[in-house]
Amino acid sequence: AYLYCQWAVSKAMGARLLQSGGGVPFRNSILNDETVRKGVKNQEWLDSVIASAKISKLGLPVIIPVAEFRDLVGAGITATLSGADPATELKKAHDQFRPILERSEKT
Repeated sequence: AYLYCQWAVSKAMGARLLQSGGGVPFRNSILNDETVRKGVKNQEWLDSVIASAKISKLGLPVIIPVAEFRDLVGAGITATLSGADPATELKKAHDQFRPILERSEKT
């Protein structure tokens, strides 16, 4: 597993990932490598990836009121499984959770 992880996040694999358009590498050094950048076919996409890397954070977003989030999303999933429209239920959960999340981000 250790050797696989070394290979998967290696500079060579990150360069292949970026140049194929298959994803974004873990290493900023790959994004900053001119040789790698020249091999990317879609330069607009590359510009977007580079700009996003400047403001991105590793991992999942931190949701402090996670219990409320789980309750609202869980209710939406349950309603969907009971036949409700998934888009409607997702929007309802989002609309109900948005003020909770905004309050938590201010503290």
